[in-house]
Amino acid sequence: MPERIVDSDTDLVIEGFPRCANSFLEAAFHVMQRGVRYRVVHHTHAPAPVLKAVQLRVPTAVVFRNPVDAVSSLLLHHPGVFTIRSAFAECVSFYTALQPYWGEVVLSPFEVTTSEPQRVIAELNARYGAAFRDNWLGKADEEAAFRLVDLLTEERVGSVDDHYSPFFDETYRRQRRERRQRIGARVALHRSAERLRAERLFEQLLGNSSLLRGDRS
Repeated sequence: MPERIVDSDTDLVIEGFPRCANSFLEAAFHVMQRGVRYRVVHHTHAPAPVLKAVQLRVPTAVVFRNPVDAVSSLLLHHPGVFTIRSAFAECVSFYTALQPYWGEVVLSPFEVTTSEPQRVIAELNARYGAAFRDNWLGKADEEAAFRLVDLLTEERVGSVDDHYSPFFDETYRRQRRERRQRIGARVALHRSAERLRAERLFEQLLGNSSLLRGDRS
């Protein structure tokens, strides 16, 4: 089971709205540590661990993604659980609760998280004075991370997350892309105050991410 309680023994917190590469960053982090074990709190998808981590000065990465893409993925992953509007509302609620503390954590956009996770870890080291390993060996580590995502997901929920695991045959992956495209088209047409607020927050998150600005506080 994932760590969920932040305390003085916690080494790292990774949190974000669902479908924002929470699992990939967790797995990539462990791959880069080359067997060195750390206590990582993750996958609560709630503000509370981040707030506690800020209080205790625990290294923290908050991942985020274009809300249309995140909501589309969430609806694909949890059919019937959310409406489009309620999914946007959940996204707004999560990042709004953390907004006063954005400057005290590493805000990691989806594209950086998934393509250059070593930069996220290097930024955590720079911001917090941590000493995590941040050597990423390209495709070899990417494949290792995806395999670890499958393993960790199966341990957590009892099955592999077939909505993003690359280790399925091409026919299945094509069907998966088609389902994602159909849902994405519905979400793209949706208009509501919740979507507008989510998109404004996303633009603000981009503007506040030191991974995109290139500065560190």
